Amino acid sequence: MIKKILQSDFIFILFPFFFIIIFRSFGFDGLYGQDSYEYLRYTRALLTFYHEGMYPGDYFWPLYYPLIGSIISFITGHEILVLQLLSISMIAIIAVYLKKTIHFLYQSDQYSYYYIILFFIFSPYVIKIGTSIMSDMLSACFFLISFFHGICYLKNKKIKCLYFTSSFAIAAVMTRYATGILLFPLFIIILLTLYKHRSHIIHLIPIILFSLLLISPHLFIKSNNPSGFLQHSWLVDWNLKNIFSNEFVTPDGYQRTAFINFIYIFFNFFHPIYLFIGVLFLFFLKKNDLKNKWLRLLYISILCYAVFLGGIPFQNKRFLLLSFPLIMIVLYPAFLRIMSISLIIRYRYLLLTGCFLIQLCLNYISLKPLFQRVSFEKEIIILMNPYQNNVLYSFDVDIALQVRELLFEYHNMYLNIYTHFNTGDLILFNPSKFEEQWQNKNPMINWNHIQAEYKLKTLFKTSEGWLLLKIQGPK
Repeated sequence: MIKKILQSDFIFILFPFFFIIIFRSFGFDGLYGQDSYEYLRYTRALLTFYHEGMYPGDYFWPLYYPLIGSIISFITGHEILVLQLLSISMIAIIAVYLKKTIHFLYQSDQYSYYYIILFFIFSPYVIKIGTSIMSDMLSACFFLISFFHGICYLKNKKIKCLYFTSSFAIAAVMTRYATGILLFPLFIIILLTLYKHRSHIIHLIPIILFSLLLISPHLFIKSNNPSGFLQHSWLVDWNLKNIFSNEFVTPDGYQRTAFINFIYIFFNFFHPIYLFIGVLFLFFLKKNDLKNKWLRLLYISILCYAVFLGGIPFQNKRFLLLSFPLIMIVLYPAFLRIMSISLIIRYRYLLLTGCFLIQLCLNYISLKPLFQRVSFEKEIIILMNPYQNNVLYSFDVDIALQVRELLFEYHNMYLNIYTHFNTGDLILFNPSKFEEQWQNKNPMINWNHIQAEYKLKTLFKTSEGWLLLKIQGPK
């Protein structure tokens, strides 16, 4: 019985929900960093729209993650839990489609359960992002489903696969716009195939109509500027030269990284937070693998996305998650070759257990900052509670305070430069944390002005360097 469960897709479902029980028991509800709070804020704005008809306002990011979360929350309530479950359940669905795609491409899925559980489900970054209120896992899921049905259409010419791949492609892009780069090579080949099989072109009419229906929320919410996302500073400042850079100055401040972008864009092949054993897998790849034209398509998609990330004047390992499922697929033959070595066969369960223990250690290292942030936010909420009903100027942590419903008149030190402050106003800021990244940017410009022009009284200081100051008047 246990063996059957371990060799069925049910095991993929079991692990993610085990994760959420563990994380919730440690007090982590998925809210980590400003992005997750913004997703929750807009989910609640949509819920207000459903209940009261109040326009939720424009939204810079893609809509599908908060939209789907709000629809489920409208039925069930508990929007924070719903958003976290929405992310974590995608781990299981991606795992199922990884197995389906591996079997479809290689006509074999030997050891695939061990491979997917060890190196995808227990990948430190998959767990970190999958348990957080973030759109990445949902987008990666839509993308992989679209990709699977896309290659099914190309291989078998089944019309229903064409409908599936287009629908899930729209869903993926409406969850994270960057998935369009990953899907671009696939859809070029599909268009060429349609040209060869012109009897299929008639199906483009219902596909286009259904696609318009799928993007209608985007057109409604962003009616004033539906293409505004194309003006994002990372796209405007995109430059191929950034591939060989590791220093960037953007509206998000100054960033100096340990590695140039050319190395960073391939982290999901070998970085410990993604695939600690990836370097070994690379040595077991063979040129013959490229004889498989579907694998060539996967490599081209990975490369296109890597070049796109390399041109962005910024590094964020989270962006690499979208292409990670494809990397898992192209590295599977290398895993099989390793598992076929006689010495490995003899000690395979011992070695797989060792890999599992290494993953647990890497997860501890990866998740430690997350739980430290959760602990800090709980601490700052308790400390700020007695000072409610005042004017508060802050940055970074102010979104957490708003979502946790602490009552202040909030002013964000990133959004504006403030030239006048009143006696009694509060300042919550961490100068040691922001002085390098945000030098000559709004947060530090505001902070330097406050220090230079106003008398300040320290109300508290945390061990992380956060200060709550009260303005006592001009100097």
